[in-house]
Amino acid sequence: MKNFKLSVLASALFFTAFSNAAEQPQAKDIVGKGYGGFHLSFIKPDEDRLNGINDDFEISDGIGFEAGYRLDENSEFRFSYTDLTIEFENANNDSGEAISLDLLYFPTKQNAYVLGGMNKLQIGESDLSANFGVGYRHYFSENFAAYAEAKGHYHFDESYIDQTAQIGLIFFFGDSAKPATK
Repeated sequence: MKNFKLSVLASALFFTAFSNAAEQPQAKDIVGKGYGGFHLSFIKPDEDRLNGINDDFEISDGIGFEAGYRLDENSEFRFSYTDLTIEFENANNDSGEAISLDLLYFPTKQNAYVLGGMNKLQIGESDLSANFGVGYRHYFSENFAAYAEAKGHYHFDESYIDQTAQIGLIFFFGDSAKPATK
């Protein structure tokens, strides 16, 4: 199932990249716009977290959705939810979820960004964490983009450090908050 999800998303990104080769929008053109989208997520939990669940951890992936809002040319807020499937070598699969609230900062107002926020990750037990990461967004048009990012999650209670990678597609909507011209 994991390979199928990845193949579908990779095919969609590949097709879109070549069928809609548009110029990257200016940051000012997406200020004030909201967006929604979906993503695939891959997680590598801290080894200490897994000792209480199962020592034969193989891989975890998930699919989820997100919503965000571009505050200004450099920053935006994003909320995301991911439904996780945790696979073990002995075929006793488990499920979990991740809920995140992140602030994305675009230092050059363009494609690359850093992010930080709070995450509630449930794998066996529920932990609140701070997350930090980097990402890259490729715009196919002013209203459509793909992204890839990597994050580290520090869990306060048990000092776990989990790692995630995520790829997704987002769709902007609404009018931008362009200043009135005189």
